[in-house]
Amino acid sequence: MKNILIYDIIITGDDMDKFLIIDGSSLVNRAFYAIRPLSNKKGIQTNAIYGFIKMFNRLINEYKPKYVAVLFDPKGPTFRHELYDGYKGSRKKFPPELSYQITILKNLLNEMGIKTYEKTGFEADDLAGSLSKKYEKEADIFLVTGDRDYLQLVSDAIKVIYTKRGISDTTIYTPEKIKEEYNLDVSSLIDLKAIMGDSSDDIPGVKGIGKVGATKLLNEYGSLDAVYNNIDNMKANKTTEKLIDGKDMAYLSRELGTINRDVEVDELESFIINSPNEDNLQEIYRDLEFKEFINSDLNTDSIDIKYELVDDLSSITSELKEGNIVFKFFYTANYQKTDPFIAGLYDGEKLFLSKNIESAISAMESVNDIIGANIKEDCYYLIKNNREDLCKKYIFDVVLADYLLDPTINGDSIGSVYSRHFSSILNYEDILKENKNKIENIDEGELNKGLSSALVQISKLYKKELEMLENYEMMDLLNDIELPLATVLAKMEFKGVKVDKDMLIEAGKTFQKDLSLMEAEIYKLADGEFNINSPKQLGEILFEKLNLPVIKKTKTGYSTDQEVLEKLSDSHPLPKLILEYRQDSKLKSTYIDGMIKDIDEDNRLRSTFNQIKTATGRISSTDPNLQNIPARTDKGREIRKAFIVEDGYKWLDLDYSQIELRVLAAASKESKMIEGFKGELDIHKKTASEVFNTPYDEVTSLERSHAKAVNFGIVYGISDYGLSRNLNISRDAAKEYIDNYKAQFPNIDKYMREIVEEAKQNGFVKTAFNRRRYIPELQDKNYNIRSFGERIALNTPIQGTAADIIKIAMVRVDKYLSENNSKASLILTVHDELILEVPDNEVDVIKKAVEEIMVNVCDLGVDLKVDSNVADNWYDAK
Repeated sequence: MKNILIYDIIITGDDMDKFLIIDGSSLVNRAFYAIRPLSNKKGIQTNAIYGFIKMFNRLINEYKPKYVAVLFDPKGPTFRHELYDGYKGSRKKFPPELSYQITILKNLLNEMGIKTYEKTGFEADDLAGSLSKKYEKEADIFLVTGDRDYLQLVSDAIKVIYTKRGISDTTIYTPEKIKEEYNLDVSSLIDLKAIMGDSSDDIPGVKGIGKVGATKLLNEYGSLDAVYNNIDNMKANKTTEKLIDGKDMAYLSRELGTINRDVEVDELESFIINSPNEDNLQEIYRDLEFKEFINSDLNTDSIDIKYELVDDLSSITSELKEGNIVFKFFYTANYQKTDPFIAGLYDGEKLFLSKNIESAISAMESVNDIIGANIKEDCYYLIKNNREDLCKKYIFDVVLADYLLDPTINGDSIGSVYSRHFSSILNYEDILKENKNKIENIDEGELNKGLSSALVQISKLYKKELEMLENYEMMDLLNDIELPLATVLAKMEFKGVKVDKDMLIEAGKTFQKDLSLMEAEIYKLADGEFNINSPKQLGEILFEKLNLPVIKKTKTGYSTDQEVLEKLSDSHPLPKLILEYRQDSKLKSTYIDGMIKDIDEDNRLRSTFNQIKTATGRISSTDPNLQNIPARTDKGREIRKAFIVEDGYKWLDLDYSQIELRVLAAASKESKMIEGFKGELDIHKKTASEVFNTPYDEVTSLERSHAKAVNFGIVYGISDYGLSRNLNISRDAAKEYIDNYKAQFPNIDKYMREIVEEAKQNGFVKTAFNRRRYIPELQDKNYNIRSFGERIALNTPIQGTAADIIKIAMVRVDKYLSENNSKASLILTVHDELILEVPDNEVDVIKKAVEEIMVNVCDLGVDLKVDSNVADNWYDAK
């Protein structure tokens, strides 16, 4: 339940006489260790706060108290430390990651209208005991704690809610429950601790007598005093010796373990729950990124959204108020395969839905400045209906904006984006999913409310995200790159790539024949048939039957991953053959069989280009993934022969040359490398010359190869270990290469150190075009995770800037083609590569124009270079 609703219940409910007294120190400690480490974008750990608030809300909803006190132990010693120097002497201090969370939590509770309470010289236990004693006749008392010391306070009027494990597993203790569990009355619990002690608080007790012995004594004699009053009547044995020797410690322990119930405490009325400071509270929740606790002032779950279902959307545009208009086509499934089933308009006051999609397109003509969500799919439909011109009306996309604000989230639905910024909401996507995208199975009123909800959510998100993007200076990134790119990608998807289906089918037959031959050879080498795709069976063949050396094991048995098989390839021919078999199997299943079924009737393959899926800003491709068609193996490259063009057209492939290294040179202002990119110098040869102190013309092919590995590895923060494995050299040699590289290119080394330090301070890194990526990993306690974060900090500004450059190039190339009425089309992008389908009679002009656009896309301070090829298919173009 959301917090504002919680407090309505508290204030207006019938049962107003409950008093929740919460041991804050205990519960926050439990939450800290029960919940995995969580951090916000600033790197602040938040798991203890999150766990505490989760439990707190549950308690409030369940018990509906009028009074609440959250107690904390004060800093400094208490009267118990004065009694006994060793009291809690071995208890570790709260770790810093927990201490600062307590400070934030206290502030948060204050904004929630909840009183936090502590008193110098006394522990939270003493305040709980004193509050419960003073007010047990005025309210039903519930003590919430993970500390069993509180059980001595239980009575008919006072109950203890004890957290057993984590934050959700609780037990309620009454006098009857204590008798059942301890076989003692509540009054005997203090004496139990006096005899047995308490290691958690360093209360000594009687040395050598534990819980069983102490319980037996108390059952027989009734109390600590009675035990010692009868000591002379007891049979002389080791127990009596221990009791006699430990008498002073027993009474000291009873004093230490007894909760002080006579501390002067505040009046009961001061613990009444106040109304929360909702604005401040929501700001804290957003800062902590606790999306499930965030309330929207426009909560689409609870507000009755009014909509009007109309036959003609274009007829009501005159009723809309001036300004930004929310517009959305709604689809039941894949937008490439299905048309929208309904469309909606919302001006902030009036909301209209219409099943007449043609009228929706007409309505778009009458409005300007459209706010949308996932506009690529809407542009796809407009392009399909020859209305690409309407795509220019979109001035904002709330899903794209959310991606720019945090590219690591990967949320692509309106509901998921909205829930991150506001509260959980009615989500039309969930309604469709629950009914398997069949609208005939859904109540029309329920569905229309969900659709209307989405339009309201888009409007609300627009206002919030616009302000955030402006504050982060990211509006140019949205307006100049991402929004126009959505239309470009929609055009590419609609166009598709021509494929020779018959060639793929024949290739599949050839692969199957080769796989069958390999299977026979594998069985021969293994001396018997087995399931080649079963790691377990393969492991038994390799390591038990053939007795090959075990490289590593997993939880389920022998590892037979690629690394293991590569290491075993010199020991026996079977591992190498298994590797080849796996490779060919994947090629056939993924890139032949998988693509054949996706080819449309016009013999074109239509991939989905994902604009919001990568943390670095790169475009990815799915269904099928055309960017992953192999290029390094002969068999893989053969598949590219099936990617062809229409008759009378050519395949034009343009690829940025070493763009990430050029971006690194520009970002670091490393003059030697910038100079190396000028003219026709070979940058890897130039690097080898510097690193190995060899004249440029005398650099060997091996030296160039090693320098190339360092060049590309340095962008990804490669270690000496990683480089040694890549080059099959010793770690010492690899370290020497990296050290020499940094010495010869000092500005790169300086840049790498500075960018990581900036990321640690800011919590994020930026590209040259202001694209952000947050890196909470940099604050992690785990060294390996922090190291991973450092590599992200190094790589993201470089790879992200390169991604921005290719996106700008795509937008400008598409604009050039449109403005010049060219019949050429962008059909594919693979990382730093653009591919066009160009009419024969336009090849020379288009090739020259696109090359010029790509090399002049921006001024980084380093020359950009493009390699281009013209061919009849993808294979020949590379």
